[in-house]
Amino acid sequence: MQHSRASGAVAVLVSVLLVTGALAVLPFGTGVVGAASVEVTECTVIDRSGTYVLTGDIDGTTSPAVACIRIQSSNVTLDGQGYTVTNTGRGVEVQAEDSDTVRLENVVLRNLTVDAGTYGVVSYRAGTVVDGVDVLGRGGWGVVLQFGDLTVSNSSIVFEDVPEPDPFTLSTRGVYVFSGNLTLADSTVSITCASGLSCGSGVQLSPSPTVESSVLVSGSAISAGTGLYATTGEWPLVVIEGSRIDAQQYGVWARFGTSADLVVRDNDITTGRYGVWLEGDGHVVTDNRITGPAEVGIALLGNGTLAERNVVTGSTGVGIGVVGEAGLLRDNAVNETSGVGFLVLGTDVSVVRATVNPTLSFVGDDVSLSAAEAPADGTDGLVGLGGYATVALGQATPLALGLNYTDEDALGLDESSLALYRYDEAAGAWVPLADGAVDPAGNVVSGTLAETAIVAAFGAPATDTVEVDIAVKPGADPAPVNPKARGVVPVAVLHTDEFDPATVNVSSLRFGDAEDVAAGLGATAVHGGHAADVDGDGDLDLVVHFDARAAGFDGDETVAVLVGATADGTALTGEDEVVVVGRPA
Repeated sequence: MQHSRASGAVAVLVSVLLVTGALAVLPFGTGVVGAASVEVTECTVIDRSGTYVLTGDIDGTTSPAVACIRIQSSNVTLDGQGYTVTNTGRGVEVQAEDSDTVRLENVVLRNLTVDAGTYGVVSYRAGTVVDGVDVLGRGGWGVVLQFGDLTVSNSSIVFEDVPEPDPFTLSTRGVYVFSGNLTLADSTVSITCASGLSCGSGVQLSPSPTVESSVLVSGSAISAGTGLYATTGEWPLVVIEGSRIDAQQYGVWARFGTSADLVVRDNDITTGRYGVWLEGDGHVVTDNRITGPAEVGIALLGNGTLAERNVVTGSTGVGIGVVGEAGLLRDNAVNETSGVGFLVLGTDVSVVRATVNPTLSFVGDDVSLSAAEAPADGTDGLVGLGGYATVALGQATPLALGLNYTDEDALGLDESSLALYRYDEAAGAWVPLADGAVDPAGNVVSGTLAETAIVAAFGAPATDTVEVDIAVKPGADPAPVNPKARGVVPVAVLHTDEFDPATVNVSSLRFGDAEDVAAGLGATAVHGGHAADVDGDGDLDLVVHFDARAAGFDGDETVAVLVGATADGTALTGEDEVVVVGRPA
């Protein structure tokens, strides 16, 4: 479980509450601090300040609407001492007898297990701290907040074998907030249906339309049908950060134009359908890692939204999508998607460094980006800067497009020659985009795209390229390579009187089929290389290993190519004879 700065602040807050409020115990009727505690041995009503302790398990049989332990006074600490309160109805309830006019303060529940048939812990118009409490649910709701303030820390809320009629329904809630201010820190919420699937909602927010409320979830683990579910209402701030969310349906779901500054940041989210789905304006989604969405990784349906530095892996529908005005997508990456990487359906939405291989930037609407396979035809004499992307223009509106690259990407290329191209399928050729330009200082090559096409950047090799001697699988002549192998291929850059391989920038190397390498593809080094004398001449050569399957051999190659650069940026190239074995079908 990850712990953020916010979760540390929560821990400090909890400590302050414990010191300043909950431990200032008042014995009955005296008005002075006392050290005595009251033993609780059965279901009861606590209506005076003090410290109360369980001395054994309690089995209650109250009606579903009545809690086994009802706390109706401020300045109460209930210490379970590791024992369990079991009840067919509610477990523990914090609520003044005249709750419409009286708010309770400084109520602490700790070191306790609650096994309840309906609601585990209820806090109504109170300032309550739940620390080190395990709630075992059989259905219904685990922890409930209505009005007031509730901090849940170092606790667990677990529902198992819930008889949900549908694994995606939300009738079972781990933490249910009608309104009020919730902090959930360093805790676990888990809901599992009788079917074995995750179900219910881990945290559900259904606020009063007239009461401003806020929520902070940090450093916690949530496993449910939907991780966090928010409906419309006044939420000045909702933050979910530094947490792990495993969801059968939605990771984080805000519906009906939720009015909130909803922030989802630095979370690990695994989901069966949607990672983050937020309706409403001004939401922020940053630094999250989202995997396994069957449909959508991140969906922002509103104006003025921000998605930044997120990584979405494995979506089959849309990786990251925006429907709205004046949104910003910046430094996001979509990997291994079989659908659309980025989808923009709005006005004046800025997309900055969207990585779908390659990395693209633009401002526009009705645009989608998807990773593309390299077309069969290349550009004569030019070298690809990176991968390929399909840029789809829904309204065929000319789009000012920029391809972002790094200095390392451009090693071995003449940067002044870089240009963006679109693939003309009818002609079977690459065509330069209009308004082409390159900014070597900003590492951007740009142009105007007027129609849907596969787009890539190409440039000429640097004129000061050094030819080096290489040996694929040193000692083998020719070297056998197996494109189906799961292993690596060793390649040695040989020491000669003209070239010292110690000067090679290993991270710049690409190896494999000549066409793939020329297109900016091929295998990259799996480690930093090591020095060895592979040809017995007494000089140290450089040995680097490459993933055999990523090299791009398809069965008819007789030559393997290595390209890269030295530490000072001088381009290098070398080739060696190979024979392909274990040819793919």
